[in-house]
Amino acid sequence: MMASIRKPVYALITALALAAVASADPKDFSADVSPVFQGLSSGTGAVPMAVTIENKGPDARGQIIVGDETANVRYPIDLPHGAKKRVITYPSQSMYGGMPLQFTLDTNQGRMEIPFAPNASYIYGDSNVFALIGDTAGDLGFLRQPSRNETAAPGQPAAQAYFDVYCKPEDAPDRPIAFGTIAVVVLGPGSERLSDDSVKALKMYTLTGGTLLFVGGASAQLLDDRRWADVIPGANFKTKTTTAPGFFAQIGGSPLNESFTVSAGTPRNASRTWTRDGMMLASERPWGLGKIVFMAFNPFEDPFVRWQGRRKLFANLGRPMDFARSRAMIGQYMVSNTDMYYSGASVPATYSGPVTAYSPSNRIQDDPFDVELPSWSRVFYILIAYLIIVVPVNFIALRTLKRGELAWITAPVISLVFAGIFLNQASELYSARLSTATSGLMIVQEGMDASLFAGRTQMFFPNGGAYDLKLSNVDELAASDPYSYRYEGGPKTQIDPVDTGTILVPDLRASNLAFEEIGYRQIFEKSKFLQVERNGAKVRITNLSGANITSGEVYYKGGRVAFAGIPAGQSITAPLPSPGSANNQGDLVLANTVRNQTMAIMCFVENVKPGPQIGNEVSSRSQVRLAYFCNPAQGAVQ
Repeated sequence: MMASIRKPVYALITALALAAVASADPKDFSADVSPVFQGLSSGTGAVPMAVTIENKGPDARGQIIVGDETANVRYPIDLPHGAKKRVITYPSQSMYGGMPLQFTLDTNQGRMEIPFAPNASYIYGDSNVFALIGDTAGDLGFLRQPSRNETAAPGQPAAQAYFDVYCKPEDAPDRPIAFGTIAVVVLGPGSERLSDDSVKALKMYTLTGGTLLFVGGASAQLLDDRRWADVIPGANFKTKTTTAPGFFAQIGGSPLNESFTVSAGTPRNASRTWTRDGMMLASERPWGLGKIVFMAFNPFEDPFVRWQGRRKLFANLGRPMDFARSRAMIGQYMVSNTDMYYSGASVPATYSGPVTAYSPSNRIQDDPFDVELPSWSRVFYILIAYLIIVVPVNFIALRTLKRGELAWITAPVISLVFAGIFLNQASELYSARLSTATSGLMIVQEGMDASLFAGRTQMFFPNGGAYDLKLSNVDELAASDPYSYRYEGGPKTQIDPVDTGTILVPDLRASNLAFEEIGYRQIFEKSKFLQVERNGAKVRITNLSGANITSGEVYYKGGRVAFAGIPAGQSITAPLPSPGSANNQGDLVLANTVRNQTMAIMCFVENVKPGPQIGNEVSSRSQVRLAYFCNPAQGAVQ
């Protein structure tokens, strides 16, 4: 499949290189840019922007270029005569350097700038955005201002500021990257019209730390949608009328004495359930790093629209700060043990990655990342020394010896000597091979076929040229972090990504002896890694990955127990840790299992190579950790 995608991409690049750079006739094209989520046009991560283009002229073929002066992403597009197309782009602060964002249509019929005026207000942080997918906009407006029962006392911190954004179900994006700046996604009335791909994207978004919130009520058609049957923490729903003043006073800070309609059901796979007289009012279940929340009532109908506790209700059930914590955990595990001394990141001390012993004869050839390039100061001093020796010292010495004519010989010799000194500073790199080293976290949810890898790959290019990184199913690509390397003055590369629904890098331009790093999120379809079964105080873990697991730990509600490696296809039995038995200070995995009341298996998996499929993988620097989240009450251990 990837080969079939790359061929038209290469053809597009060639065609555009030969095309004239004339301006497109404005009579032929009309184009505009608008946010996919109403109210969200800027943020700390990728923000989906829809580009709508209509072609009234001759058939055209080309690309939409999105970026700024520092980086661009290209979106191929075909525009037959009379066509009107909508392409969702994903400009991201992690990819661009904060310069004014530009949208350009570049085709074989000419080139034009697409007008774009971003929202003047910038959304800071990644734990304050609520998105409503449904038929009506504005229903979350009450989140903007704290109600009377949230007013802070003198000397106390002010209530959290929230932003509300909106999207029609038929316009919803179909990639997880689209929800990367949203802490809580609310599926309102009409969201049963979401496409299958949008449903998959939302499940993946929750897997990586987001909160997905379902609402019930008198006509909650979404609860009958089979695509969500494995997700919603409830089943067997029936419409009933009830009251629950105590529940709403507790969770919303204000009593609600009126009756309301609920979709009453039985809890299913729920870690928390709120009930009144045996009737489920709300429930929650963990899903990967995130959570699924179900409200049995519809907070957008009477009597809730008159109730003062809605904002606090959404804050307490949605817990938007969980999203920021999950992002922090992913960032923590994107750093390998070998790099943590340089990046300032840390991982639990109980983890020890695979180590490969190198002999002095092959160390540099197999691991060019161990080489330190000369600093600018060293290069400067060598250059100054050269200038001093080749001019004043050389000529003064020859004049003293009355052999000035020898300068024609001594000057080139001195130049060759210093050239050898320069080459010696990087001589070990010239013998190294094209190499990669990958670190990151593979996130897996029990019962979900697809998983997601969030990580980064360091690359070393011994020879300059163009390289196809052979990426597949990459949903998001981030620019390299200039502070993650200890190499000074290394030549940079031109990444030039292409987005065809999955991100490709078919034509990376590298210089000689170039180091580069990319961060990315990659989806793995139909991936099976573990089977976890529990009975009482034991947990049995079966390795289904097809590769060896070197070491790992079981996390459960704040407790942690280490276990030895598991060969491919085999099982081990480990004791289940007591809840809260470990100190979770600074350990984001433990904290997550406490917040979400879940179990996680954290371990190292061998022979898993996400990201670029080029060059020699430096196994001693590649560390893929598996985070497998599961229902702790399933199965039996013999």
